[in-house]
Amino acid sequence: MSKSNDEQRIEVEASEWFALLSDGNASEEDRKNFERWRAQDIRHRKAYDQFGRIWEELLQVDTSAMLREPAIIAGAGSRRDARRWWQKLAGPLRPKPWLGFGAAASLAIAVSVLVGLWAPAPTGEIHQTSVSEIRQAVLSDGSKITLSARSLVTVSYAKGMRRVELQHGQAFFDVVKDPQRPFVAVAGRTVTKVVGTRFDLWMGQGDVRVRVVEGSVDVGLADGRPPLRLRAGQQVAAISAPKGTLSLSEIEEVDTTALSSWLDGRLTYRNADLKEVVSDANRFYPGSIHLSDQALGNLKVTTAFNADQVEQMTQMLAAILPVSVYKQTDDQIIIVPAY
Repeated sequence: MSKSNDEQRIEVEASEWFALLSDGNASEEDRKNFERWRAQDIRHRKAYDQFGRIWEELLQVDTSAMLREPAIIAGAGSRRDARRWWQKLAGPLRPKPWLGFGAAASLAIAVSVLVGLWAPAPTGEIHQTSVSEIRQAVLSDGSKITLSARSLVTVSYAKGMRRVELQHGQAFFDVVKDPQRPFVAVAGRTVTKVVGTRFDLWMGQGDVRVRVVEGSVDVGLADGRPPLRLRAGQQVAAISAPKGTLSLSEIEEVDTTALSSWLDGRLTYRNADLKEVVSDANRFYPGSIHLSDQALGNLKVTTAFNADQVEQMTQMLAAILPVSVYKQTDDQIIIVPAY
């Protein structure tokens, strides 16, 4: 059954609100207007919530093949580009009895903007480091990325946006200011948007941390909530939880000298989780370091060591924490609770 003009109008309005609220640029007035629109009709709420459910599923879809479309990579193509993109994307999401054709077309237009931020960049530069390697890459606009060991970033510059994605590891960004082309750094479902600044981006097992050395950045998630504004000397973490949910921590103060010490090959931690220290150490160690119990990862540790002293650092842990450290093979270290 075809939908009425009124239903189609609601779907288009819902898609427009979804796109506006999800890109992090909505003003307080925009949000008030949205709440008024949402309260006007129960169909408004249902239509908007429908887009949210689909977006959560989009995050689980492999979009790398379909994102070879130049218009989509740029962030927003024409309606024809969006429909072609949606036809490719809709397959993995079917069947959806509650999704009408009008909603599908409207959502394609809205989500084509968002996918340009969250999906992996299929073209452009790729920068990668090996074990113990720290290397700097200079981008076409003069911005610099310093990669920590075992790290990977992809770079995709378009007319209106400079986009990089940290696939794994850690990177320090020194971004050249360009108000006409915001710099967007993606890590998992976390998006950091800047104009010109210096900041550090770290990925652990499901978690992401953003720390600012100079200037300010906006950090947000794909849930439509307003982003957090970080200034120099501040950090925030995106923390994963059961069932795949993600939330931002409170903004915390951070020692900028300590956070950037890894650029010189020295890893410094103050009251950090052991799981963070082990995650970083693994990138500088040719073998692997394991925690026998996940609960050990929450132990707090303050330490500092050179990047070429990882094995010595693990032995030191036994002296300051309730753990024992065993070397199972030449390159396998396991950390267990002390008994």
